[in-house]
Amino acid sequence: MQVSIIGAYRPEDTKERKHPLVETIRLMNREGLLKEMKVRRLGIGDTMMLISERLPGMQEEELQKLVNAVYSTTEGNPFFVLETLSVMKEGGSLQESDGKWIFKGGEVDIPPRVYDIMIRKLDRLEPEERDILEKGSIFGLEFGLQNLACLCGEEITGMAGEIRDIERNHGVLTRKGDYYRFQHSMMRQIVYNEIPPVIRKTYHLKAAECMTETGSDGEIGMQFYLAGSPKGVDYLIRAAEEAKKTYSNLEAIREYGMAYEICTSEEKKTGIMESVGHLYSLTGSYERALQIYREVFGKKEKTDVAGAVSVITKISAILDKLGRYDSAMEWIDRGEKLLQSTGEKHTREEGNLLLARGNILMRTGEMKEAEKLFERAREILKENGHQADMPGAYLAQGLVMKAMGGYDRALEYMEKSAELSEKNGDFVTVARTYNSIGSIYGETGNEEKALEYYRKALGMSEKIGDLWNISGSYNNIGTTFAMLGKPERAVLYYEKALKIAKKIGELRGAALLYNNLGGLQYDMGHFDKAMENYREALKIARSIGAKWEEILSMNNLAEAYRTTGRMREAERLHESGLAESRDMGERMLEIFHRCGLAEIHIETGFRDKNDELMKMGIDEAMQTAKAAEEIEIRDAVALSHRIAGEAYLLNGDAKKAEEHLLKALKIYRQMERKTDMAISIYLLSMLHDDREGEEMRKEAEELIGSDNWKRWKDILKKRWNHGGSVG
Repeated sequence: MQVSIIGAYRPEDTKERKHPLVETIRLMNREGLLKEMKVRRLGIGDTMMLISERLPGMQEEELQKLVNAVYSTTEGNPFFVLETLSVMKEGGSLQESDGKWIFKGGEVDIPPRVYDIMIRKLDRLEPEERDILEKGSIFGLEFGLQNLACLCGEEITGMAGEIRDIERNHGVLTRKGDYYRFQHSMMRQIVYNEIPPVIRKTYHLKAAECMTETGSDGEIGMQFYLAGSPKGVDYLIRAAEEAKKTYSNLEAIREYGMAYEICTSEEKKTGIMESVGHLYSLTGSYERALQIYREVFGKKEKTDVAGAVSVITKISAILDKLGRYDSAMEWIDRGEKLLQSTGEKHTREEGNLLLARGNILMRTGEMKEAEKLFERAREILKENGHQADMPGAYLAQGLVMKAMGGYDRALEYMEKSAELSEKNGDFVTVARTYNSIGSIYGETGNEEKALEYYRKALGMSEKIGDLWNISGSYNNIGTTFAMLGKPERAVLYYEKALKIAKKIGELRGAALLYNNLGGLQYDMGHFDKAMENYREALKIARSIGAKWEEILSMNNLAEAYRTTGRMREAERLHESGLAESRDMGERMLEIFHRCGLAEIHIETGFRDKNDELMKMGIDEAMQTAKAAEEIEIRDAVALSHRIAGEAYLLNGDAKKAEEHLLKALKIYRQMERKTDMAISIYLLSMLHDDREGEEMRKEAEELIGSDNWKRWKDILKKRWNHGGSVG
């Protein structure tokens, strides 16, 4: 009878001299009686599986944070993972509620049983060996022989022999080329914590000096920081600047923070704070950025007016993103008073304040005034030769021209902005400009070109960690997929964008996203859900005074009201939206509100048998089509022709109905707008005999799916009372 014996041991336990297991293993191997299986540490995926089994019901995002925290400490050792979870439960950072586990955050401590295992290993070392390990721990989880020998005051050849003996005999270190690594991060932490704080600082100071030839700025700066020495400030600032170049924003914030703590120069500390404020703004931590910028402004207000005004433009830019337009204007007013106190005119700071004020005016609908300010700002900045600020000036002018329907000029300004910002290495402005160029192509019906620019903007924004532009790119890509009749992909991008917008408090972006989600629901015939999203968008836009988003929300909500038969409410919203878009000088939104009113007049005229009202609606549609063609808004041109086609169809003028409906259908096919194609095909089917009409209605159904078609068919039957003529 054969017997299998399964045993387990830790390889480091056999490092002791004359350990009985060593000889047993040797003899069993000689006789072919032994099969060894090395149990490796878990990867992060397996660690997540282990933790999720032990802590059922935890939210995915919360679980990911917990796994990251536990894995970074335990390095996937299953025993350490389970012990760590037990300690976290006892300490309250893991709590159970209604059968679900919640991670409260906090540091992950070394579990007592794990600590005991580590200490037993360390107790086997001789005092001289323990001293070497302590000095190695000063450098971190890994350390090089040269630095260790320098800190220990020994020759590198002698040091190599001593450290090799520790590795072979005790299993607390592993070798990686010329470097040694602690067997586990917890081991290093325990060894490091055993060093008295005063001696630890002395070691760090000497370690920094040892590393001046071999270490990076970040490594040297860290050693000086841990020693509490201001000698590390310049090293850490240089390290932060290098991290910024590779867009490692959190690393840069950490290094700036350490530099600030040990810095003794108030001037340098103010500069560090301003750099950190920029990084917080870039990564969407707007409230932190505002807090820092306000403090920096307080330090500069009386001693450095130009610097103080520069900070004001940064504060107003954040308040703009957060939709706090009144507060932004208050800061801009404050900046202008400061500049007036100096008596200087046509300065760089004046130009940038004009840009800041123009941006707020553009958001709140005062387009013509914004255009004047942008032109003045560009002249001043050009006159003073401030190339770094010119891309922002060109982009601002491009945005206001786009809003006023001047797409060709807008594109010229934006392309100039992209060219200059690329030359300056200002990738935040490059990404924003690409998004804006993409939106022009999207609005004029070139979706492929739009996607090209949106994806370029997204890639650049992700690289530099700019959450505001990432959210904007996701939104724009989602809109393009919606226009291409791919709602599933559109929703995916909209939800990503909305998550970021809510996280960073970007309410204007959130309003746009609720509008876009409502548009998808509308196209699918879910009108109640669409109106819910439109109302939320309108509420947000009004709360922050975002006029463009407010007028857009009014148009969309009015269309949903009209489609569901609520004509009076729809008409009121369209009339208000038309008046406000005209006051604002916003041509595109004006055209869509005119389309809406034309459609209401045609439907109401048909219902009430009022030929005069129907004729007025047709005239409005034709005038709107002409206006839309002038500024090349293709979907507005198509909509105007479809509205006119419907009216002529109802009046019995088959020739004119077909002419306009075919024009609309041609544009919708080019734009791949499936819902609009289906509606146009359905209307054309009314002009053909039963067989041909039936085939056309089947084509419409195939375009948007049976469920969507059924909803739209019911709406159209109700609207025009075609009864059984609809297939």
